[in-house]
Amino acid sequence: GSAEEAVLVEAPREEAKVEASIPEGNGSVTSGGGSTDSSSDGSLTKVSGAVSPALVKQLRDETGAGMMDCKKALVETGGDIVKAQAYLRKKGLASADKKASRATAEGRIGSYIHDSRIGVLIEVNCETDFVSR
Repeated sequence: GSAEEAVLVEAPREEAKVEASIPEGNGSVTSGGGSTDSSSDGSLTKVSGAVSPALVKQLRDETGAGMMDCKKALVETGGDIVKAQAYLRKKGLASADKKASRATAEGRIGSYIHDSRIGVLIEVNCETDFVSR
C-alpha cells in the first residue's frame, strides 16, 4: 500500500544523512570527545575517551553497580565488558576491606517470639546510632 511506499522512500534519505555525517579519510569517527575506529567488518570498536551509553547500561544490568562506577570501569578497561566486570569486582573487594576495619560501636538488639513456639534474637551493629533506629 501507500504507507509501505512512504516508508521505503523515507529510509534512504535517513541513511544518506548518516553516511554524510561520517568524515572521509582515516575511517575514524569522533563523538563526545572519544574516538572510534571502524573495523574491516563495519562494526565500531572503542578506542579511548567516552563510552557508549548502551555499554554502560549493559554493564549496569549485569553487575548492578552504579552508573558512574560502570562508566569509569569501561573507560579504564577500554570498553571491554569482561575486564570492566573484573575491575568492578576488585574495586568492590577493596571497598569492603576498607569498611570492614571500621568500628561498629552503635546498634540495637531485638527479639521476637511467635506463638510461644518460635523465637528470634537479632543484633544489628552499625557505625552511627541513626542507622539502627
